[in-house]
Amino acid sequence: RYPLVTGVQTCALPISLGLIRHINLMKNITKTEAVPTKVLSFEEAEFAKLLVNCFVTMKISFANFVGQLSYAFPGDVSADKILDAVGEDSRIGKLYLRSGLGFAGPCFPRDNRALAAVARDYGLDARLSKAVDAINSSIPMEIVKRLASQVENQIIGIVGVAYKKDTTVTEESQTLEIARLWAKENGQVFWWDPLVYELPENLHYTLPCNADRPRAPPPALVDDRRCDSWIREFLSRSASTSASVGRNCHV
Repeated sequence: RYPLVTGVQTCALPISLGLIRHINLMKNITKTEAVPTKVLSFEEAEFAKLLVNCFVTMKISFANFVGQLSYAFPGDVSADKILDAVGEDSRIGKLYLRSGLGFAGPCFPRDNRALAAVARDYGLDARLSKAVDAINSSIPMEIVKRLASQVENQIIGIVGVAYKKDTTVTEESQTLEIARLWAKENGQVFWWDPLVYELPENLHYTLPCNADRPRAPPPALVDDRRCDSWIREFLSRSASTSASVGRNCHV
C-alpha cells in the first residue's frame, strides 16, 4: 500500500477546498481511496518521496549483502531461507528482502544518489547511501566472478535485459552490466528479453540477439525470473551450469 503524499506551499494554513478537490482527484485517478493521505510542505513531500525509495534500496542492498555472506560462508547456508525468516519479523517484512540482482532503472539509483547529494550540500556525509550504492554496484562483478569459476565454456546466456519485468527500459540494468563485464573479460554473451529487441547505441557489446527466442541453451544462463512457461522449460533443459539470479523487484 502506498500513501498519497501532497505538497502545499504552507502547512500552517487550513486545508482549502481546492486542496481537498485535488486530493479527491488524485484518489480517483490512482484508485487509492483507502490509503492514508498526508499533506506536507513542498520540501517535506519531496523528502518523503525520496526517502521511501532510499529505504527500499537499503533493504535491497541489505538482502544482497546477506546473499554475499551466504556465498562466502564455508557451510551450506541459504540466503533465501535466512531472509525468509528475518522477514517474518513484523518490524521488517518480506517485501524487497530477497537476495539477487540489485536495484536498477531510472528511479532507485537516482534517488539514492540524490539523497547523498542533498546531504553533502548541507554538510553531512550520507555514509548509509554510499554503502547502499557500493553494495549494489558490486553485484554484477560478483556474479561474473562466480560464473567464471563454474563455467568451462566461455559462452553465457542472459534472459531479461530490461531493468524490470514488463518494460523496455534498460537504464542501469544489472543484467546488461553482467553482459558487458562478461563480454569484456571472458567471452561471448547471448541475450533475450520478451520486450527488448535491440540495445541503445552505447550498449552494443558483443551480444548477438535473437528477438524471437533462443533455440538452444548456452552452457550457462543468468535468469532474472521474469520467465514465462517456455523459458522455464528452456531453463530446465539447459546445460550443466544455470545461475538463477532473482530480480529483487516488486514494482
